[in-house]
Amino acid sequence: ANTKIAWATSTFNAWRGCVEVSPACANCYARELDKRWGGKRWGKDAPRTIASESYWRQPLAWNREAQKSGEPWRVFVNSMSDFFEDRHDLSEPRARLAELVKRTPYLTWMLLTKRPEMALRLWPCLWDTPPNLWLGVTAEDHQRADERVPVLLQVPAAVRFVSYEPALGEVNLARAVYR
Repeated sequence: ANTKIAWATSTFNAWRGCVEVSPACANCYARELDKRWGGKRWGKDAPRTIASESYWRQPLAWNREAQKSGEPWRVFVNSMSDFFEDRHDLSEPRARLAELVKRTPYLTWMLLTKRPEMALRLWPCLWDTPPNLWLGVTAEDHQRADERVPVLLQVPAAVRFVSYEPALGEVNLARAVYR
């Protein structure tokens, strides 16, 4: 429920596991944690582990707490995977999370992806641009900023953001946006 990530109150991992797509993935903390926990959820054909029913209910309690307190509550989504990984077996949990976002208006859900093209494709299927859903892209170097930021700007998220990590090279966001 609580995280040490400075810009988030909580993390919510609807599932765990991913496949590498760029140089930022070379030292993936989530993959390393998965190994430490004995998992084998990384790679194209590796299974993804969907969270338990009790875990899925936690954001409902967070929403009630955020409503009572009046304090902003930011939820970093899928820090242990990429919400927009192109896998059909993730369709149901993605749709389920879309419903959970709608049911929790006092939470701000923050999705960070290295796959904004999938976000652009899936967004209309999942959401009507809820005000409590933010979308960000990782831009670890200028090549990835040039590839991802223009696509991010096409997705009708309430708020869009760029995460410059891991910093593998110079990034000029003005050039990525206005090229």
